[in-house]
Amino acid sequence: MIRRISSGGPWEASAADVVRVGRAHAEFFKDVRPAATTVEVSGFVDGRILVEIEVDACTAAGEVA
Repeated sequence: MIRRISSGGPWEASAADVVRVGRAHAEFFKDVRPAATTVEVSGFVDGRILVEIEVDACTAAGEVA
């Protein structure tokens, strides 16, 4: 139910990746354009993680996603 996503965005370990991550985000969401904020963090618990994606979605009352 990707069309139900209302907001979210990437948390990135390096601002150097902002263009590449932005392109991947746009390719994945295509015509769905949720509000998005990119956040640079100093790192993640696991140093192999470069990007974490957070999303918020909503459904109508009684609807199962």
